[in-house]
Amino acid sequence: MAERLIAALRGGQFVLFGQTIGSLQPERVERPFREVLIRHLEEEEKMLPPGEFFPILEEQGLLGLLDRWVINEVLRISPTSGAGRPRNSINLSSDSISNPEFAHFVSKRVKQYSAEADVLCFEVTETEAVANLSHLRQLIAALGPTGCTFAVSGYTGTNAKVDLLRELSLQYLKIDGGLIRKLLVSRDVLAQVKLTLQRCQELGVLTVAELVEEPHTLAALAKLGVDFAQGYHVSKPAQITRK
Repeated sequence: MAERLIAALRGGQFVLFGQTIGSLQPERVERPFREVLIRHLEEEEKMLPPGEFFPILEEQGLLGLLDRWVINEVLRISPTSGAGRPRNSINLSSDSISNPEFAHFVSKRVKQYSAEADVLCFEVTETEAVANLSHLRQLIAALGPTGCTFAVSGYTGTNAKVDLLRELSLQYLKIDGGLIRKLLVSRDVLAQVKLTLQRCQELGVLTVAELVEEPHTLAALAKLGVDFAQGYHVSKPAQITRK
């Protein structure tokens, strides 16, 4: 299976989807923003979700290779300049975060495709960020001059080991979908989200609510001052058109 997945990378049998991250603050004019998702195209056009192949790639030490393919493909098929160029949030594996050559690869590709600032946003889960804090800090510093931005996803604010908002120079913080789903039914969760928003505003970090699936949740988030929202109520994933 690992050999098949490597062949799929070489043969273009992975497909990229994009899920819109919508602005909740209409007074700000925003460029298109999306999270990049990946599917494996098997025989007869069957799409396999990441849960089907990520564990195999991780076991074989190939997630870094997949990350590089996604970055190259996003730059190849997306507008990299002009007012309509999208911001692409790409999930990074720990293999890429800890690889000292990764920043050079990204810088080289950005230059190759003449991509303008912030076309690439690299997304790391809260768990991965805590586990790879030193490497992530170095990566952010190395890629800062290229205009690449960074986001921590699945943020709960309950990890007492590290204060990520203080430790990392982030542009975006994605609030965990589990919290968002409980926002209107739990006073504790509401208070926790408000505290996170306050700290992000103080530090100039933009916030994204994950897994927004109901209109009343979306309205509440906008009222609280959350900057962006992502989820099926905002937009379902759609295949990114190839050139």
